[in-house]
Amino acid sequence: MTKLSIREVAEKLGKSESWIKKKIRANELKSKKEGDKYIIDKKELDRFQDKIKGKIDRF
Repeated sequence: MTKLSIREVAEKLGKSESWIKKKIRANELKSKKEGDKYIIDKKELDRFQDKIKGKIDRF
């Protein structure tokens, strides 16, 4: 299991860290809290990318 930080996910998606946190709070992007940091699994990132790609492709 590959673990990614909010910063790493933001860089991969080309979004801000605050946007990623908003998606986590909205339960659109699942994460786990380890200590005081949120960790996102690579498989979850892939699932999320597929989801948002579908939304972007419609326009």
